[in-house]
Amino acid sequence: MIAWSTLLEKLKELSLLEKTLALLSWDQETYMPEGGARVRSEEISLFVKFWHEKMCDPFWDEVLSSFSEREDLSSDQKRILEVFKRDRDKEVKIPTDLATALATAVSEAFGAWHEAKRKSDFMVFLPSLQKVFDLSLQKAYALGYERSNAYDAFLDLHEEDLKEADFDPIASETLPIMQGALQAIQEYGRPPQKDFLHAVYSIEKQKSLCEWILPRIGFDTRRGRLDISPHPFSTTLALDDVRLTTRYDENDPLGSFYGVLHEAGHGLYEQGFLPEWEHTPLAQAVSLGIHESQSRFWENQIGRSFEFIQWIWPTMQGIFSPLLDSITPEQMFRAVNEVKPSLIRTEADEVTYGLHILVRYEIEKKLFRGDVGLSDVPALWNDLYREYLGITPPDDAHGVLQDIHWAHGSFGYFPTYLLGNLYAAQWYATLQRTLDVPSLVQKGDFAPILQWMRENIHHHGRRYEAKVLVRRVSGEPLRPVYFARYLKERYEQVYGISLPLSGEKMEAATS
Repeated sequence: MIAWSTLLEKLKELSLLEKTLALLSWDQETYMPEGGARVRSEEISLFVKFWHEKMCDPFWDEVLSSFSEREDLSSDQKRILEVFKRDRDKEVKIPTDLATALATAVSEAFGAWHEAKRKSDFMVFLPSLQKVFDLSLQKAYALGYERSNAYDAFLDLHEEDLKEADFDPIASETLPIMQGALQAIQEYGRPPQKDFLHAVYSIEKQKSLCEWILPRIGFDTRRGRLDISPHPFSTTLALDDVRLTTRYDENDPLGSFYGVLHEAGHGLYEQGFLPEWEHTPLAQAVSLGIHESQSRFWENQIGRSFEFIQWIWPTMQGIFSPLLDSITPEQMFRAVNEVKPSLIRTEADEVTYGLHILVRYEIEKKLFRGDVGLSDVPALWNDLYREYLGITPPDDAHGVLQDIHWAHGSFGYFPTYLLGNLYAAQWYATLQRTLDVPSLVQKGDFAPILQWMRENIHHHGRRYEAKVLVRRVSGEPLRPVYFARYLKERYEQVYGISLPLSGEKMEAATS
């Protein structure tokens, strides 16, 4: 009989290989010199091969068969086996040559994307992207999908069991919520004063603010660190080694700060898994949508609230003195919640952010169906930005090349960002039933909020599927109406106007 401890050791080996890959990728995006790209792609490919071969080892067939007959397993042990079997069943279908070829293509595409963005020329990226896309399509076929539903393969990889047929109604229900709020604000809202942000803010002072906030919201800086990368991200090398990154711009003083709050939300989730289940699926995120809910919650529901601005104001004003000496918390609150269609997704406000996601979703659907080719994407991108946001990117760097996800082969990833917004709003509404969140935030007392997240979401890891988790936490399935209510409450406060709850046109009303 195979001992449970033996199974845990084998799972740990797989986990350590994954974490080594994460370290190689983190270094590639932070400190690796440009000349290291060629060898780095070979290193990543080799470790992907090792990991894939260990996942596909026949040993696991014996293990899974042996434990399927056991009656002495706890519910957590059964769940670990269930989740691992699901993951492994997918991996076994993918030939080793395909797995390593895709890893190599992705690593090479990373450098091509950087060069293309620097030159603002999508055609520089196209050959590498085409290779990643073609290999990704082969991966979908290997997993048992056809061209007609190949996109579902990637939606499922990021949000278990999610299909186009599931996400389309969510998108259809959320689109008028965002459009209705945007229309009302554009027609009746008075733009906030932001001229005080149009100055040179020291990057060193921005770093000071970012480093100051992390431990105060609960991120353990003894178990994590903050670095710089062109595209902010977070990654976990161990439960006691969670890496965050941001980027700094002396003309955008709060871009780095809210980027850090966002990534810290991810990091808090990763630091919140139970240590006794490290290296098992119970110390992994249930889905990217749930993961994104954590980052959006801390960045927006908490970080852009008036109570948060009131609490942090003396510190923020002091760090950036004299630039903010004559500015009030009310002015800053309105400034950080301005709603205005913009080109860059990561800098978008809460109302329009989801429109950026739907642009990418529509493009990815068309690509995987074969309705368009990759060379058509820049023009399609610009057309959809005009349709959804009323603006046209001036060049590729501010348009189709702004995100790194496709270079990573992360197709089907973008929809989880919209799901994250919806989950975050539903968590906030549920949290308010037991905690006076505004009062806690105004005092800077974030511990009860974090503890609620720990107990209800973080500690579970992948114990429950996302659909089950949201029902357990809130008592309901995912409902975009909570997002609508949140936007209505927040932006009526910001703009002093009456907003529609759903997508219907607002009747003019001012307060």
